[in-house]
Amino acid sequence: PPSIEKIRRIRKSIGNFPLAIASGMTPENVREFTCLADCFLVSTGINYDFYNLNPQKVADFVKKIS
Repeated sequence: PPSIEKIRRIRKSIGNFPLAIASGMTPENVREFTCLADCFLVSTGINYDFYNLNPQKVADFVKKIS
């Protein structure tokens, strides 16, 4: 995942424009980024493997961003 400091700098630099984080997001770390990002592109952080989602991780991720 990106460092929280990096995302804070980006947020400050772009102001009110949308910010998406597309790397390293998991149910375990997404909460610390929710106040800084507008959306998250996530795949491996909620998968069993490259092709199969892990329903529990998906549910956990949704809970953390809700």
